[in-house]
Amino acid sequence: MPTSSRRGRPPPNDARRAYALVAAPSRQRGVALILVLMLAVTASCFVVLTALNNRTSRETSQRVATVEALGQARSALIGYAVGYADGSPSRAREKGPGRLPCPDLAGGSPQGSAESVGDCRAASDRESGLLPFRALGLAALTDGSGAPLWYAVSENFRSMATGILNSETPGSFTVDDTDDVVAVIVAPGPPLTGQLRNSASAYTVAAWLEGENASLGDNRFTRDIQADSNDTMMIITRGELMVEVEKMVIKEVERALYNYRHDPDGDDSPAAADPDCPSTLPQCDDGLPWLAPRAATNFAAVVGEGTTALARLPLHELGKTFDVEFTAQWSLASTGAVIFSGAEPPAESCLRHSACTQNINDKPAVGPPTPTPVSFPAAVFGAPSAPWNQGRCTLERNKDAARALNLTCTTGYSYAVAGRSLRRVYQFEVGGNTHLVAPTLTARRTLEVRAAGSAAWPAGTLARITISDLEGTTIIGTGKLEFSTLAAADLIEVSQIPFDLEVWTEPAPLDRHLSPGALPPWLFADKWHESLLIRYALSDAPAHSGESCQTSGTCLSLRMRHPGDAVATDVSGVRGIVVAPGPPLSSQSRPSANLTDYLEGDNNSATTTYERREPSSSFNDQVLPLSP
Repeated sequence: MPTSSRRGRPPPNDARRAYALVAAPSRQRGVALILVLMLAVTASCFVVLTALNNRTSRETSQRVATVEALGQARSALIGYAVGYADGSPSRAREKGPGRLPCPDLAGGSPQGSAESVGDCRAASDRESGLLPFRALGLAALTDGSGAPLWYAVSENFRSMATGILNSETPGSFTVDDTDDVVAVIVAPGPPLTGQLRNSASAYTVAAWLEGENASLGDNRFTRDIQADSNDTMMIITRGELMVEVEKMVIKEVERALYNYRHDPDGDDSPAAADPDCPSTLPQCDDGLPWLAPRAATNFAAVVGEGTTALARLPLHELGKTFDVEFTAQWSLASTGAVIFSGAEPPAESCLRHSACTQNINDKPAVGPPTPTPVSFPAAVFGAPSAPWNQGRCTLERNKDAARALNLTCTTGYSYAVAGRSLRRVYQFEVGGNTHLVAPTLTARRTLEVRAAGSAAWPAGTLARITISDLEGTTIIGTGKLEFSTLAAADLIEVSQIPFDLEVWTEPAPLDRHLSPGALPPWLFADKWHESLLIRYALSDAPAHSGESCQTSGTCLSLRMRHPGDAVATDVSGVRGIVVAPGPPLSSQSRPSANLTDYLEGDNNSATTTYERREPSSSFNDQVLPLSP
């Protein structure tokens, strides 16, 4: 029965409709739950990612700030070292470039101040301190975490160190595998566990730095960052510092040579007119100084070489005695006062005239002594050959005369009298009317004192001629003639004193008329003159009389290569160069007679082409062409 067979069950389609009506609300609730969960997860991820991004951004910002602070400190330190000699007159007289400030230690001065000389020379366990930002002319520098920068300087590069400082001076610090480090700057980062930072620990190194960086007195540091160390460091190596310092040093020499070249005798007018030259050739006596051979050890005594070989600066340090062959002549018939002492003083005529005859008692084997007339030469010589002894001179600045040097020269003359061993010693102490004689093709520049008549001698300038006679080593008589004016017919001349390049001793560079080519005392005190090398083009060498290099092709060339250049650029028409060899490279051994132990590339060859390029592990010469 159809009807009975369907009884108790709804029709199939009705059942499905009924099930759908019952199940629909449950399925919708599940989808909504999934959507809610997805939104929650997305929101959580957004919060986490935002936090991570913010943290990363902060860390990046802190790292950037740290690197910027370290870089600023490093640049300021190098600038301080390069300009050290220009910092003050007293500093310039004593110490040259390359020196770095002392750290800021707990010495009682305001924070950021370099310590005084006493603390700077203290024991090596005080090698590290805060960066002396005040001494560097900076505002207070901090790293990205707000911590102040720390700093250490190699002891032989400290500003008040007493030793010589030049490219041969090694740095004493080691940073990991890097030796020859002269300074380190450290950013402490945020405090680690156990580091208590407050006003009481401002100078306590362990509160700020870790590991090797916190151990004092061992000259060792590290850039290795680990779980228990977060110091960030920048270093300055000797090579990096000297690249900049040598640029300044050779510029100082180039400037001196320029001043020398354009008026070596210091007599040009402000309009550059030379009284010794015709108006058509106003620079007739201008020229460069003769140079000392590269192997020379006595720079003041050598005659120098006018060749075009690489050579050194011949310097005269004021106040230092040097050997020299000089000439002196005088006739002072009515000038000054004479003072005698001893049993057998020289005759007054020998004090007043360079040519004289005097009776000297002999010592016969038997019988009384008899007077022996002795004629002394018309000119007094400082010469190494008999009967003259080697002459010696000393130069000093005359602070009472604006354009004068005080000159003291001594020589001895052996003369024959029977039975006696006699020697006459001449000493000349003169000033005023000193002037320079320009170099020539055959002679270096010289200094002379020459005065004739009262108008030629500066009133009030004291001079003295002293003659002492010795028998063996015993002085038997002395005479002195002192004068401060000359009579009309009087004259005196002391000449042929070599005066190539002066090391000035005043707190500021000298007037060019006083000493063209004068160099600062630190160049001599730090022995830069022993490493700097000069070369002239053939056209400009003092012993060459050829045409200018523009017409005869005798100039040097300078090959210049900048980073990124595929091909070097050759600059022609170079009249001369100044070369600083830089610190020794790993392949070089110094001192050495071999030029390859000092210069690299084209610079150690015998050609007329030199090169200048960026420093590297195989090249660190600094080359500067001379100005025309």
